[in-house]
Amino acid sequence: MSYDRDKAYSHAETYWWRPCTDGLVWIASQPINVAREAASRKLNSYTGVFLWYGASDLEGLFLLPAAKAASARDGKLSSFPEAVMLASYKDRRADEATELKALKLSPPYFGLNDCTHFTTECLAKGGFTVTNDHARRGANDLYQYLLAHGSTKTLASDVTEADASAVISAGLMKKGDVVVYSNDGEKVHHHGVLYVGDGGIAMHTYHQWQRDWQTAGGWNQRYSLFHISEDDDLTSAVATRWIGWWQVTPPAGTPRYYYIGAKGRVHVQAKAPTSTKLAPAGESYWFADALSLKICARLKGDVEEFTFKAAPASGAWTVTGKHINDGSKLTATKLP
Repeated sequence: MSYDRDKAYSHAETYWWRPCTDGLVWIASQPINVAREAASRKLNSYTGVFLWYGASDLEGLFLLPAAKAASARDGKLSSFPEAVMLASYKDRRADEATELKALKLSPPYFGLNDCTHFTTECLAKGGFTVTNDHARRGANDLYQYLLAHGSTKTLASDVTEADASAVISAGLMKKGDVVVYSNDGEKVHHHGVLYVGDGGIAMHTYHQWQRDWQTAGGWNQRYSLFHISEDDDLTSAVATRWIGWWQVTPPAGTPRYYYIGAKGRVHVQAKAPTSTKLAPAGESYWFADALSLKICARLKGDVEEFTFKAAPASGAWTVTGKHINDGSKLTATKLP
């Protein structure tokens, strides 16, 4: 598989405010076929857009003349009186009945739930096709699918904002990766979005472009971070110089022993290896660039960074580092 992050990003940028190319928008129990809905109303020149409506700026799916669609990008219903509502935001019509009545709106559908569908459409445009039908439209199923996939690295699973921030600030999440949200204290994942870089995400169901990743799922959230690993650099001279056994020591602390493996994994153990020819697979992941090596523990949102320093002609090769989550210092020495 070859993943094109630019294509996934471009699709998100083009369609975050309107239905994707398949013409479907999901509510809780079914997809809405926007073109079919327009045709049934003899509105063949209309297309689908998301508009904000009501005093609290809820998101709704509307039909609008195609000629005006571009001007409706992140627009409000009050600016488009000709818009025809197909679906309202809340899961139950009764929860917003007063507001809909005041606006003289009577949509046939309610409960927009298009976040995961939009995200998986973006992934597919980049070349990462989600093959499980449930995972293409449900955040909890998408979480399980990405957790088990051989081409993803789960950098964090239901971690706090502080730990997720350590991963993102370290630059380990790339545009075209995925963030999935759950409520604190629960294991049900309710929102999956595309990460578009620089701390921003794109999404449907409360449609947003480059919204801050921390606030996309609401308050008191837990965060799961999935990195699609097909384009990770594991074979260049920059990357391979790190491969081997290292002794990692915190100040006045007990050393640990890391094996940096050729396949992007890191094994950590308390005892020194009996032979540096051992090559265990490991649970953590490593990422290398021209200046540093970063190690992320699988699922935990725990990141360590080591600054590159050229190996000396003789003697021990030692580099300095830090634990990004708490800022504590580390020293790593490569074993002969």
